[in-house]
Amino acid sequence: MDYPIDYFDGIIDSATIYSNTYSAIVEMYDRCYNVLKKNGGLFTSCFTKYTDGFGTGTQIEDNTYRDLIKGRLSGRGIVHFFTDKELFDVLTKCGFINIHIDTMTYTDNGTKVEMLLAQAEK
Repeated sequence: MDYPIDYFDGIIDSATIYSNTYSAIVEMYDRCYNVLKKNGGLFTSCFTKYTDGFGTGTQIEDNTYRDLIKGRLSGRGIVHFFTDKELFDVLTKCGFINIHIDTMTYTDNGTKVEMLLAQAEK
């Protein structure tokens, strides 16, 4: 994101940042923090280890896989699966405050999907 510091009032990440390695994810959340105005808000969503397909494909680091072979995330490249603590810790590390994380579980054509939905503030 090539935007000036303190530029946005809010950022919505609709399940995109999760599809990277852990270090890249931290960089992206850090960049989100920097381009948000003071008191700006972030909404982000990502997948948990309880989503079908976790542990399949090629593991490239802890909780991060490439080329999943089953589930709704198969064929989508790199997938990092979060725990709520990990997501909270990453957002805190980047400077976010007032972090609230909810869990949403559903099935999609018979496959289980569990997502974390987080709100945070600069």
